[in-house]
Amino acid sequence: MLTKKDKKKEYNLLELTPRRLRDHDVDEEGIVTVKYPRFETAVLSKFLVPSWKRPYVRMRLDRFGSYVWLHSDGDRTVDSIAEGMLEEFGEEAEPVYDRLKSFLLQLHRARYLTLQAPDGTTVR
Repeated sequence: MLTKKDKKKEYNLLELTPRRLRDHDVDEEGIVTVKYPRFETAVLSKFLVPSWKRPYVRMRLDRFGSYVWLHSDGDRTVDSIAEGMLEEFGEEAEPVYDRLKSFLLQLHRARYLTLQAPDGTTVR
């Protein structure tokens, strides 16, 4: 369960809707590489990233992570993503709910995606 600090409201993770905040590339095998800037502001990036380095850091996901990332479009709930994973990968995805919870919370803490409650509020 996630809590909203100001009102101490608890949310059921399965009812939340994840939405991506970072750019990504998809290769021919369907594997996602998430791109995020080394520095959030263009000024810092211009002065602190050497010209020979890329301004983006890349994170390559496995096939389960790629599935979750591509389906975190702001339209599907965590529960529907979990059901889709079970259909796509079968028993290989188990324990799907534990795996999905861990992955989404890591991405949420790192600000790669947001989680939106059914009432429209963004979970912080």
